[in-house]
Amino acid sequence: MPQQKHFFVTPKDLILALERTELSVPVQYVNAFLSELPQGERFESLLNWPNLGTCQHSNPTGGGFFLVMAQGSTIKIDTVQMNDLTIRYKPKIAQNPSAIIFEPGGVFRTSEEYSIFVVGKIATTNIDSVESKELFKSFSSKFLKGFKRAADAYCGPEAFESIVNGAKVSW
Repeated sequence: MPQQKHFFVTPKDLILALERTELSVPVQYVNAFLSELPQGERFESLLNWPNLGTCQHSNPTGGGFFLVMAQGSTIKIDTVQMNDLTIRYKPKIAQNPSAIIFEPGGVFRTSEEYSIFVVGKIATTNIDSVESKELFKSFSSKFLKGFKRAADAYCGPEAFESIVNGAKVSW
């Protein structure tokens, strides 16, 4: 059974958590959405990802959806033929058993003065391999260091203050 931890973050909380994590856990990220690139859209760091901490909609993958693997690991990619006969590429979770899932979450702004915190997630895959469990443990412990536990989720320091003061959350 997959292990998972949920969290809420502001963009600042997310940047600080990723800086801390990426310094001690050498990983690579692959965008789990469709890509035009045959090797998939890869990142050595998510700190350079343009939408970091900002969600495009209020559901959990609105802030992104990534497979995370140890640096240097080979990532297996599937070819997907679209309805218009174009080809796209997507990492297949079942073919990457050492990976974990990372959904950064963040803030979805509905207006200038109103925003919703969208839940983020770190999880093992359905395959639940030894490598995936080890990466989950090291990545999540570094990432969530300094977060506060609130009910079923962890909260970054800024997110915690906002939520305590009445900010809305989306699961």
